[in-house]
Amino acid sequence: MIGLQMMYRASLPLALMGILLAAPAVVHAQPSDTQPPAAAVLALQETLANVIARVEPCVVAISRAPAGDQPQAVSPLQMLTPLPAALYDGANSEFTSSGVGVVIDPSGLILTQYLSIRPGERHLVTTTDGQLLPAVIKAADPRSGLAILQVKATKLTAIEIGNAEGLRKGHFIVTLGNPEAIIASGQATASWGSVTNLAQRATPSTNLNNTHSESGLDYATTLHHLGTLIQTDAKLNWTSNGGAVVDLSGKLVGITTHTGTLPGHESPAGYAIPMSAPIRRIVDVLKTGQEVEYGLLGLSLSGAAPPPAGSSQPSGALVSSVVRGSAAFTAGIRPGDRIAEIDSQPIRDVPDLQLIVSTLPPGKPVQVKYFRNGEAFDSSISLWKLYVPGEKVVTQGQRSWRGMKVDYSTALPQALLNRATMQALIDPEGCVAIVEVDPGSAADSAGIKPGMFVSHVAEQRVTTPDAFYKAVADADDTVYLQFTGSDGEPGEQVPANLNER
Repeated sequence: MIGLQMMYRASLPLALMGILLAAPAVVHAQPSDTQPPAAAVLALQETLANVIARVEPCVVAISRAPAGDQPQAVSPLQMLTPLPAALYDGANSEFTSSGVGVVIDPSGLILTQYLSIRPGERHLVTTTDGQLLPAVIKAADPRSGLAILQVKATKLTAIEIGNAEGLRKGHFIVTLGNPEAIIASGQATASWGSVTNLAQRATPSTNLNNTHSESGLDYATTLHHLGTLIQTDAKLNWTSNGGAVVDLSGKLVGITTHTGTLPGHESPAGYAIPMSAPIRRIVDVLKTGQEVEYGLLGLSLSGAAPPPAGSSQPSGALVSSVVRGSAAFTAGIRPGDRIAEIDSQPIRDVPDLQLIVSTLPPGKPVQVKYFRNGEAFDSSISLWKLYVPGEKVVTQGQRSWRGMKVDYSTALPQALLNRATMQALIDPEGCVAIVEVDPGSAADSAGIKPGMFVSHVAEQRVTTPDAFYKAVADADDTVYLQFTGSDGEPGEQVPANLNER
């Protein structure tokens, strides 16, 4: 057994060395080349090899090139057929590898990180069986740092998405990635190891996308609002963003991401975005080509708020301000209140509240428990929408009416929302915001601008985008929109002809 220990010490984690050390009290050393491996080690080896063989066809390389004469803005239904390899071989290729993706639907949907794609550029997918498939971005979300590519192909092998909630420290996982290896040899690089941490948040400097905000500044998201990362000792090279992390049943439990080294943690660690419930919701929305929407209460918090001295009340987060007309405002929450629970989940500090709320979609009702001057209150609140800066890619489900798009009153860039708050333009009884107006449209000709708020369609109050679009669809040929004025008072009524320009 001494020989066995020396053979496997360099390649097996400590968790497996226990198998090799569990020997009788009295042993006789034998030459290492004559001692058979332990049955458990061989079984694990076979399991790992089978998982890799089954999952590897689901992993693809992603390359991109400048738009040139072939702009990215084409329908997935108009995509080109697979290309001959000679067009993209060698140093003369326009395309450079940018990351890895995982096939999540045999119809050609590929999940990857935002960092692997770039709106406006051309994208190419290379499969392990050598297919070169032009791809378009079906959807991309700068807040989660995730994107979906679509290719026109048949016989793609899709991976099954698992539940990261089932992971525990010490569980074995397999990672697959390395786009250069897939392009060069048709094989993804595989690694395996164990989960070493499940509670690590990415640092504020971590960039999970390459987009820009409306101010022209880089917009980086850290995933702190969506949970924690998977940390593992199975590591791939830095170009493996978007690779697969699978459990021993071959289910996808994470998407590899190469964040910076985190303070207090070992530098060789690898990290992955977990396929948790919030992330699975995001992926499901991206698969449809629609915008990922995030819930919002409509308040600012100043930090953790302990209960009064000697009180048995729970701790919470202290409210410093409330957006006029928001979900929290309508529910009666005011500055100075202490939010203690959301849907029976305790709130200990600001990150707790951010995590719970932002994992839910707008329109989702939540039960909020808060304290004011020591007295407890319970309120049911339907979440409003958080504005997400950065460049989103949305190919389905975009609605407009007469050249304008409306959304929740809180779904505006921060500068416009601040102006509306200062001027009290948001109707406290509810309204919707104009978020986009097409130049030359009927709305543009009527003088409608982004940042204006509509409280009524004819005589009907509208507080959500669904209510607005239903109201205008049911209206007569001439529709009057009631805009808010200062202090949320009724403003100008604007008639709009149905003959859209």
